[in-house]
Amino acid sequence: MARGQTIRDRFHARPPVGTSELLKIWNEDLTNKLLRIVWEAYDQLHADLLSAIPWDEEYDDLERSLTNELEMAIQNKMDSYLPVQLQHGPSERESRSPAPAQPPEYDMAFVWRADTRITWPLEAKVLKSDAATKTNIKDYVKTLQNRFLKCYYAPFSNGGAMIGYLKQGDPTTLFISLGLGAGISLINYPVFNDRNHRFSDHNRKVPKNKDYPRHFRCHHLILPLDDN
Repeated sequence: MARGQTIRDRFHARPPVGTSELLKIWNEDLTNKLLRIVWEAYDQLHADLLSAIPWDEEYDDLERSLTNELEMAIQNKMDSYLPVQLQHGPSERESRSPAPAQPPEYDMAFVWRADTRITWPLEAKVLKSDAATKTNIKDYVKTLQNRFLKCYYAPFSNGGAMIGYLKQGDPTTLFISLGLGAGISLINYPVFNDRNHRFSDHNRKVPKNKDYPRHFRCHHLILPLDDN
């Protein structure tokens, strides 16, 4: 094995699929199926755990704890016939800097079984309220702008999702705040019209000599923690 090469590099010596092939295998039907699983997992998690917690209190390591619970709930809803599997904290080696730097890690990602370089990430952030203040929405907006839209995250993918754990406030107001903060239009997603679900379409700046998908659709899911 060449110096500086990982096991994964050797295993994936062949080029990844190109943009046109990706659009065929990771189509809208598959995306909607996976998003439906996420929403069903949230419903179950809310009924089993979230609805019993007093959200007017502060908790340590809340974002990671919630993501761990949501990841397990999603796993419980998935079946082995899907062409993808869910991984918690997978590394994106396409974006890694030279060793000894560590590659970026996703909170969660749906990973294509036939080529694990192709991932559809889900990045989660805690939002304390629906306010448009910088302290409230900064991490959410920066993840979208500096990671997803610069091909640092999901380089081989044509989409991904941002998940907002909303402690207190109105999801509709939060969507307005996020749209203003990011300078984007958050559009209602008809497939999940009864959910706190929006999407935004983007043209990413693809690095030279890379066949990454330029068009990128980000789904925005707001998961209220407080029934009120």
